[in-house]
Amino acid sequence: MSVKAEPDSQAGVNSELKPELKPETPPNSWFNTVLQGLSYGLLGIALAASSIVVVIPKFAGAVPVTILSDSMAPSMPVGSLAIIKPNSPLSRDELTVLTPEEIRARSDFSSLQLGAVVAYQPDRNDPTIIIHRIVSMTAHADGVMAYTTKGDNNRVPDRDKVSDYQIRGTVWYHLPPPIGTFNTWLNHDEGNRSVAIIGIAVVGYAWALFLFGRAIWRHRANPKGLSAKAEAKVGAQQSATTRESDVAAAPSQRLPKRRELRSKK
Repeated sequence: MSVKAEPDSQAGVNSELKPELKPETPPNSWFNTVLQGLSYGLLGIALAASSIVVVIPKFAGAVPVTILSDSMAPSMPVGSLAIIKPNSPLSRDELTVLTPEEIRARSDFSSLQLGAVVAYQPDRNDPTIIIHRIVSMTAHADGVMAYTTKGDNNRVPDRDKVSDYQIRGTVWYHLPPPIGTFNTWLNHDEGNRSVAIIGIAVVGYAWALFLFGRAIWRHRANPKGLSAKAEAKVGAQQSATTRESDVAAAPSQRLPKRRELRSKK
């Protein structure tokens, strides 16, 4: 007696499997990436600015000075920051009480050349510093040098000549505004604002590290980059495939019993 075998539906189920879902970008991944990039960018800018304005001058013994007039515009307009490299290790108090001969003996005037931008103090009892360019030089019989200075934006040179001992240093480099204005604001309250800015920078750095760590944790937890919705779809698809496989396998398991019944008939 011939027996008709029922078709195996498992192959049909396997052939009709749905294609795998492609990884989807998490909804907030772009926001986290932008936020993380901004955090690191701001931190990098803060560190670079602090290095140029504070760290480098500190180690080089230079002094930051804020430009308060337009006499050196357009190269150094109001609000710029000029970094002055002193030509003497003397302190402000020492420069006030020492004689010109004593100041000359402890100073290096080799950088005072024609065209150099210098910072000089006309009155030793007045802390005001003027930053102008040397436009001419005069040597006296005793070897003492006198300099004629002029602001780049001024029509005529300064009225009074400047003696070498009055010059406090040369401009090493300068930064555009409003860095000078910010430097004045930062150091106005006896350095308390500097401490506040450093604290903000530390908090920003900690926040950036937190975002970076969270991004790494999310990547390890979901390396395929699937969103929660996509993971639910994949799980439902796998469950449906498993159920269909079980249903297809059931008739084939009962097939030997049917063959046995038909053979008895």
